Amino acid sequence: MRNPGTPFNFLLCALLSLLILQSSFSASHIVGAEKYFDYDEDSEFGPQHWGDLDPDWATCKDGKSQSPINITHKNIEVNLSLGSLMTSYHSTFAIMQNRGYDIMINWTEGATPGAGSLLIDGKDYVLQQCHWHSPSEHKFFDEGYPLELHMVHISSDGSIAVIGILYQHGSPDPFLSELWKYLECLIRKQKDEVVVGYLSPPPIENRAPYYRYSGSLTTPPCTENVTWILLREVRTVSEGQVYQLREAVHGKDNARPIQPINGRKVYLYKPWIHEDHASS
Repeated sequence: MRNPGTPFNFLLCALLSLLILQSSFSASHIVGAEKYFDYDEDSEFGPQHWGDLDPDWATCKDGKSQSPINITHKNIEVNLSLGSLMTSYHSTFAIMQNRGYDIMINWTEGATPGAGSLLIDGKDYVLQQCHWHSPSEHKFFDEGYPLELHMVHISSDGSIAVIGILYQHGSPDPFLSELWKYLECLIRKQKDEVVVGYLSPPPIENRAPYYRYSGSLTTPPCTENVTWILLREVRTVSEGQVYQLREAVHGKDNARPIQPINGRKVYLYKPWIHEDHASS
């Protein structure tokens, strides 16, 4: 997958470096970007201490609806009223940013901020950014995966909805393949950000079955009342792509440990169940 040292890639990195923008991500407050934390369980800045590092992060310790969670048969309930996923994504200006603890695609700095929207219960949530965690943060039936993508959406009233996609090793992920050369530039040049240009989000199938539950951000300040939508289908990613994402953050894990379910329900929506039910 990697082809280091070619003149073309070196020139491309140099040209992209000239286009670096000084951006201020409009939703940076939701990911704790300004203050230091890490994922090392033996560190004083690790997940078990997040709630003590800053008064604004107390929810990381005291919250009762925290994410990620382990989805099991015990907490799943089929819900036929949720409806199919309704997304209207489009290509728009994007920047790739290395935040030190993850790699993020930021769609908020163009002339028309946001890469489209997700409709939930009649409310539009604008896709502002996506980022990756390795290993996965959520688990399906006690099983973790090498990678998880979070697509963060925010509504006009500040409500947050996140689509999560889990990946197992296999064929390369097309979205990451499209971003390969920009990741290489971040790694080679040790830049904080690089201009990607116009970029479409990864596609979300309208009829895709999914899990939905109420949780939180998985980074400080661990804000709750986040609507989580986890695609039930596990996609594939190559080992090289996972390695590249991890190399950009110095090979470190960036997954928060599983949080208590505290009696919450996880709702499963399967379109074909809904359609069979409606036609019976």
